Amino acid sequence: MKQQVPFSHALIPFTLVLIVILSMNSAVGAPNQPPTACFTVTPPSGTVSTVFNVDAGCSTDDKTQVAKLKVRWDWENDGTWDTALTTTETAAHSYPIEGAKTIKLQVQDQLGLTGVTTRTVIVQPTTSESDRPSKPGRICTRGFMVRHHRSLSRLLLDGRGADVGPERG
Repeated sequence: MKQQVPFSHALIPFTLVLIVILSMNSAVGAPNQPPTACFTVTPPSGTVSTVFNVDAGCSTDDKTQVAKLKVRWDWENDGTWDTALTTTETAAHSYPIEGAKTIKLQVQDQLGLTGVTTRTVIVQPTTSESDRPSKPGRICTRGFMVRHHRSLSRLLLDGRGADVGPERG
């Protein structure tokens, strides 16, 4: 004759499995969060001949080790990623055109969640040989020739960059 098991005893294996699953979930902690994207750029400004170095080593994630985070760069912040995802945290880039340039970083954790951040660098005009002073006591700044004349309190400006004679007065 078959022995009947009370209904409450039949649920014990299911209850134990459920308790184990819930315990495992609480040991793991909160659900995975997106990584925090962070990077430094050096130098913060330069010219078209400057190589800007970026380092995403300050990026973090709650579940993925920093060494296993993947990064990629969008040098112009135009929506097109210029590099592939990689675990290499550093990169270098230069700009052929002057102006403010926004660099975007995307960081991806091992479960595919992403975080992004941006930084802006300034690419300044390159100083050419013709902009440099030809004689001691002169400097050229933004198209104005400045010459010191005997008195430290007097500076003479000529918007054409022409040689300026002593102030008469």
